[in-house]
Amino acid sequence: MENLTTILYLLIAVLCANIIHALYPKIPLALYQIAAGALLILSPFHTSHIELDPEIFMMLIIGPLLFNDGQKQSIRKLTYHLRSIWSMAILLAIVTVGVIGVGLHLGMPHKFSLPAAFMLAAIVTPTDAVAVKSLTTTVSMPENVNEVLEYESLFNDASGLVLFNLAVATLISGDFSFINGIATFLYVFFGGIIVGLLLGALIVNLRLWMLQEHADISNIDLPINLLTPIVVYLAAEEIHVSGIIAVVAAGIAHSIWYKRLHLTSSELQISSRSTWHLITDVLNGLVFALLGVTLPNIFKGVSAASFMRVLIIAALVYAAMTILRYLWARTDIVKLCSDPGAARKEALLLAIVGVHGTIALAMAFSMPATISGSPLPYRNQYILITTVVIFVSLLVGTIFFPMLLPQKKLGYEQQDFNDHLVASVYAAINYLKGVDDDHSNEANIVQNNLSSQLREHVHIDRREFEELLDGAQKIELATVDRLHDEEAIDDEQAELYSRFFAKMLAYNQRNVMRNYFSFIWHGFQRRRKRREIQKQIPAEQLQKHILDNRDAFCMIVREVNQAVDDYLDQQANSKNQEEIYNIKMIYANRIQIFNRQNKLNTDLLNKLFLDSFREEHNYVSKQLANGTINRDLANALNKQISTDELVYMQSIE
Repeated sequence: MENLTTILYLLIAVLCANIIHALYPKIPLALYQIAAGALLILSPFHTSHIELDPEIFMMLIIGPLLFNDGQKQSIRKLTYHLRSIWSMAILLAIVTVGVIGVGLHLGMPHKFSLPAAFMLAAIVTPTDAVAVKSLTTTVSMPENVNEVLEYESLFNDASGLVLFNLAVATLISGDFSFINGIATFLYVFFGGIIVGLLLGALIVNLRLWMLQEHADISNIDLPINLLTPIVVYLAAEEIHVSGIIAVVAAGIAHSIWYKRLHLTSSELQISSRSTWHLITDVLNGLVFALLGVTLPNIFKGVSAASFMRVLIIAALVYAAMTILRYLWARTDIVKLCSDPGAARKEALLLAIVGVHGTIALAMAFSMPATISGSPLPYRNQYILITTVVIFVSLLVGTIFFPMLLPQKKLGYEQQDFNDHLVASVYAAINYLKGVDDDHSNEANIVQNNLSSQLREHVHIDRREFEELLDGAQKIELATVDRLHDEEAIDDEQAELYSRFFAKMLAYNQRNVMRNYFSFIWHGFQRRRKRREIQKQIPAEQLQKHILDNRDAFCMIVREVNQAVDDYLDQQANSKNQEEIYNIKMIYANRIQIFNRQNKLNTDLLNKLFLDSFREEHNYVSKQLANGTINRDLANALNKQISTDELVYMQSIE
């Protein structure tokens, strides 16, 4: 129960950090998550005493993260960047571990034995593309640098973990042979690739076969996809090859067959992407929150003098890795760019974007707590050095990316996107106005759903809205009076209508009492008899009386809506479209109250939805043809409309 509570608290910390980052995104998300984890020490539970089994940590957190990265890769680009992958993810990783490890051992032999130095160097070597993306949301990274970093991060995680495991094995056994080490590295690394590709191909073809045999197996296919990294990791570790590399290779195998999977079920693909996106966000957040939780224990074991030494060591380690990356990028070992004039800047970028994050923390937590029954010396300091290196890399990126990179620019302004998206929805709503009255309930339902597209993109002027609403209220009262004078409705029906819709029209708190008493006072002014009817009908029976007079009320609502629509159309201008539309929707929705007992024509409802989305796409096509919008804006609008359409299609039972 305590473990479950701890996980729950960590998830709450991640959620709170994500909310704060959404409100103030200038600080990297990872820093918020670390701070949120650190604040958990204030809870009444002992969340600061978390001990995670390293194998469980790798299998359940790191494995799924790397598998998802692998299955998102383009095999064409992966093949194109093979040289860069070999150079940056394998050769540079080995060189970095060697240089940093030897430097730490020679500089402080009493604190860093050679295996321990190599272990720490392997921990801080892997880069984190996710952390880089969190720092570059507002700047434009050169595509070639971004791709090299992405593939480096995918594979140097694996090579770093292999080197880390070799160092740990040497630290435990106390024996290391260079030749045996190279042979072990090759067996573990390439054996993991072979196992991962074979198992990945087997599993993905199993999924394809099931999808061909059965139309709807989302409840089977998605769990198989989620369990794949765990199964592959366990199988690879069982034969003593790298489970992490096998997981990456299995993800790449999935990417090879991705197009065939993509053609099987769009609904399944959307569910899979959404699920993986959520899982990876949570897992990344858990690692950083976990770091925050364990920071108090780390600091407890480090004195003030030791802490200063840790800061110096971490700064030197980070500086050495950055210089190595810059020199490596300046050589012809990695193919970075074809423009000699940009070589220096891109090499500097590649050096700085070596931001460290999730994998480094995972390996730091995976260090053995004991060696031959005794506590691992300086373990807390090693974790603290890793933490400082991560912090420094994040801070350097936060400071220098805006200085070195141009601000990210779209081919359109966000306001243009909002305006044209709203206009496309209005085009669909105008199309729905031509639907026959017999199908007005279906049309109103479609309008209500379409209006959800506008919530994030429409600003309502409250004063304009209230003035138009007051005017609509007066038109409504006048229409009810006219129908009563024409004897189209009797006293009871007029009074019931006034009472029932008084509160419905009170759309906002400021107008609640004014609108309500306006209707009631108008009822008192009609006739004394109406007031007697009001006393005779208890409030709980009001709904039943209205349903008994449903036909009459449908007629009143139609007449009122027509009169209000005419009034609002007369008041319409280019600045009050949103206010008028919202008021029209308030009145249009009333007819549904009396049509709830009528069976909906689901075929017509679906047709109206699809026709409405088609009208939105048509609007975008017309604007593009007229030159009103550019291709980038048209693509963004069509993507948003298609997403809304797919969400609707998923909701169809």
